[in-house]
Amino acid sequence: MPNARILPDWHMRLGTSFSLPYYYFQTSFGLFDRLEINGRLTGARGFPALGPGYGDNKDKAIDIKLALLKEGNLRPALALGATDIHGTGLYTSRYLVLSKQLGLLDLTLGAGQGQLGGKSQTERARIAGPSGDSAFAYLTSGDTDFSIFGGLEYAVTDNLRISAEYSSIKYEKVQFGNRASSPVNLGFKYTLWDYLHFQAAFARGEEFSAGLFLQIPLKAELLLAWKKEPEPIREERTIIRAARADDQQLAELVALSLEKDGFRKVGVKVAGSRVWVEVTSERYNSPSLALRRMFLVTDYLAPEKIKHFHFALIREDIFQTGLAASREHIRNLIQSNTDPTQFLEFANLSQEKKKFEDEFIQPGVIPGSAETKTMNWSLTLKPKLDTYLNDPSGFFKAGLSLNVIGRLRPWKGGLFLAVADLPIYNQIQSSSNVNEALPVRTDLVDYLGRTSAHITAYGYDHILTLPNDIRTRFGIGAFEAAYLGFGGEAFRYLNDGKYGLGLEGALVWKRDTDNDFRLHDVHKRAFYSYLLNLYGRPFETAGLDFGFKIGRFLGGDKGVRFEISRTFEHFTLGAWYTITDTSHFTSSFNRGYRDKGVFFSFPLSALKDMPVYGRFSYSLSPWTRDTGQTVEQFRSLYPVGSEPETASSIENSIWEMRQ
Repeated sequence: MPNARILPDWHMRLGTSFSLPYYYFQTSFGLFDRLEINGRLTGARGFPALGPGYGDNKDKAIDIKLALLKEGNLRPALALGATDIHGTGLYTSRYLVLSKQLGLLDLTLGAGQGQLGGKSQTERARIAGPSGDSAFAYLTSGDTDFSIFGGLEYAVTDNLRISAEYSSIKYEKVQFGNRASSPVNLGFKYTLWDYLHFQAAFARGEEFSAGLFLQIPLKAELLLAWKKEPEPIREERTIIRAARADDQQLAELVALSLEKDGFRKVGVKVAGSRVWVEVTSERYNSPSLALRRMFLVTDYLAPEKIKHFHFALIREDIFQTGLAASREHIRNLIQSNTDPTQFLEFANLSQEKKKFEDEFIQPGVIPGSAETKTMNWSLTLKPKLDTYLNDPSGFFKAGLSLNVIGRLRPWKGGLFLAVADLPIYNQIQSSSNVNEALPVRTDLVDYLGRTSAHITAYGYDHILTLPNDIRTRFGIGAFEAAYLGFGGEAFRYLNDGKYGLGLEGALVWKRDTDNDFRLHDVHKRAFYSYLLNLYGRPFETAGLDFGFKIGRFLGGDKGVRFEISRTFEHFTLGAWYTITDTSHFTSSFNRGYRDKGVFFSFPLSALKDMPVYGRFSYSLSPWTRDTGQTVEQFRSLYPVGSEPETASSIENSIWEMRQ
């Protein structure tokens, strides 16, 4: 039974449990200490569905819970919640619940409707009326019937809690369920480790159930405590040379030291009492950690005549953000002598390159300058996981491969890219027949199911910054497994990265499923898309990004794709929902379908004992359909779902520069 407790902000709970015939897999996230979102897969053992390869009946659901009141000395916590809020509504409920801690005893009392109110799916559908979304229709209905549920939990020790609860669910009205022998469940919870919890119960007076849950905070320094990062190597001979150097010589020494420390594409200018340092950081995901390291390397080397520092972060040869401040103010921030808020009053964070450069330039002073020579090519290995869900031949299909990624950067902004896919394991196949005349994505299994080595992508991409900090990109080649052609994009940040506006388009053709360098023999027609991209981060400290893609999608359907994500502590969690005109599609699977899904990204440093560069990203959609689709191009300027190095994001993470 639900309670009024909410997961702490930016915590995640992963778990699995069973209470036969049902078994569950679920993931929950806590947001802002007010909202909890849960994704749940419910299976019914022994009840097959769709086909012999699919196995047990399975249902996907999303649950939400909102804390209306936080617990006080006398006041109980109060929460409003709903389960299975979208789709067929097999397990839909809505409820209001109170919880109160009294010493070692935690009491819960609630009123539930829908499944929690003892109603079957048929009864809920009758109340909701005709609808393509039975769950949402019931949740917004005027049902007034409710049932009472409740429970208590007692803390025997810090690690052990025992519980008893009264269930308001009528299990004989739940799909695949039977009448319960008793409405009372008895159980316990035990903390096995700081983050790992086990629970078991005697449920419904007849059945043992159990579950295992992992609850962790989402932060870059996750399970392993980070070791203290070594200080920059201090060579007395180099320090003495720097003290005697002119502006040109000092620029060369600083550039070389930063390159030795791991930064790439280093550029340094020295003009009297000012120093300009620009780098591409492949040491840290955090721009604030990169700025901190840039200062530490430059500070120990630069003589005391250098009073003012200008640091610029470069990514894909584009000026991202600049930080300018006095040497004294940056030192005080790093040594925790200055509060970050106070520091920002004296510092200048800017995304306008020309304005930032003009502040550095001193009339009549010609700066000494130096740049490091950077290797223009790279070869990397990256594991890749492909998944294919909800096919009649099997609920979950997966393919694991090793990607060999070659990059060549012959000039500023230019990138030649090739990706070879070396399959290790692949079970992706399909027995579904969508019957779309010209499939956009419903034939994806033909590409994902390849079991021999092949070239996934190859081509050229160029990024160019136009006047007024307008960023542009143009690409040609095989962008992904299914498409090759042309693509372009333009984007401009506004208000120091808090907002943005852009255009995006693609003209592509289907690739052959067997020959990496040929077009498809059957589907020869061109696909094209054009979209207006809108971006906003109106709530700076919350890390919430909002995005809209408005226009024509790849399948010819026109409409809008809404995206929302939160990037906090270098973790990203987001979702998308697309509303388009699907009337021209020939398949009933596509007509009326709203493309939707979730995505997440976490820093690799969460698995290490030190900050490292790199992220793992993954997206998941419940169905593979042809509506609301775009081509995944080599690079993207649109920031939703990423961790942009904007002035706004650095302002919110500037505390990471402190010791």
